[in-house]
Amino acid sequence: MFRKKPYYLNYPWWYPKQLIGRILLLGGFALLIYGGVDWYQQATLGQSAKPLPEVEATPEKVGEEVIRIALSQMRLSEDSGVVWQHLPKKGERFGDLEIPKLKIRLPVVEGTGEKELRKGVGHYSTSVFPGEPDNAVLAGHRESALGKIGKLKKGDEIVVKTKHEGTFTYEVTKHWITDENDRSVIVSHESSKLTVITCYPFNAIGSPERYIVQADLVDVQK
Repeated sequence: MFRKKPYYLNYPWWYPKQLIGRILLLGGFALLIYGGVDWYQQATLGQSAKPLPEVEATPEKVGEEVIRIALSQMRLSEDSGVVWQHLPKKGERFGDLEIPKLKIRLPVVEGTGEKELRKGVGHYSTSVFPGEPDNAVLAGHRESALGKIGKLKKGDEIVVKTKHEGTFTYEVTKHWITDENDRSVIVSHESSKLTVITCYPFNAIGSPERYIVQADLVDVQK
């Protein structure tokens, strides 16, 4: 005896129930592909990015740049002596974050919106720039190589190489896990520090917490 065809095969593809099912199926595949592409882009972030060329700093002289430079100079202390002259625009790649122990290099861009974080590690615009006195804050997705920062220990180096302002080397002083809404990680400090933030847990669905690595500035190469 021949088996009967399933009842749903007796209807044409454009029948409402059939059509809705196909739309939902295609939508699911589209989301799966989008998520896979997004994960791959973050996982390979920095692998195709060329190192920044070394360019001498060129002070900006007009408009908003002058105002921002003046504000930056107000943060200057006798200990650091670093004041950024070329201040990047939102979305601009201004440097690379290198962690020798983990053998990773990631582009650093201005801003921490989703658009910026797709390009690399983002710099909190309300914080100082790397090398300057106070707390320079960077953040990035755990799907990028930042998902490896849990392996860092006290004394490990984190290097920020910039296009115009020089190279800044930091040594890790501490790391901890905190709530995603904890704003104390971006508070001001008297000395030059670097704070790196990424989502936590590293290998789980959802990210209710944040993994924080903080480091002190130990060397400046102009």
